Amino acid sequence: MDINKYILSKDWKSLALSYSVEQICSGVTFEEGVNIAYHMLYNDDWDEKLQQHAVKILEFLKEMHPKDWLQSWKNEAFLGIAYDVTLDYDKRYEALRNACALVDDAPPELLIKLSGCIVAPGELRISLEEAQSLLERSMEIAVYKDAIQLLSHIFWLRGDLAKSNYWKDYDKREKKVSELSPEIVPDSINRSMFG
Repeated sequence: MDINKYILSKDWKSLALSYSVEQICSGVTFEEGVNIAYHMLYNDDWDEKLQQHAVKILEFLKEMHPKDWLQSWKNEAFLGIAYDVTLDYDKRYEALRNACALVDDAPPELLIKLSGCIVAPGELRISLEEAQSLLERSMEIAVYKDAIQLLSHIFWLRGDLAKSNYWKDYDKREKKVSELSPEIVPDSINRSMFG
């Protein structure tokens, strides 16, 4: 089994077509598997089948390497992000909730991602009150534009247009607002690995 030729050429589509998830994960280290999933998830063509394959790889790695997986909350959070990309909103919520449970003091970017579960079709996976509370906690540490946008959206959903507009324009009034919250990337991601 020579999956390396596909990895070295960054031919993620051929890799996914030629090998099962189990074969891929059995032929690489945990770190390499996470990196492969990362590249498949964020593939240049935004190919949905590759993104689904990335999710399956992450799920398999979680099951196959539980100790490695639990070394960092970022692995579970990244799985939640992968579920978001593939529009599996229930699993996104569960994975992000699990990631929060793995860390004593969740960083703002994780709190913001979890509160973002209010943006999904159908029933809310998280209450507006809980989402607001998470955002307020995140803003005690750092104020990011995506937190402000979500807070504005929460008040809009509640029908409170005055508060919605207040938060919508907050970054124009306040100088302490940072850009978007930092991207959540597993510790094992090496962007130079596989290109």
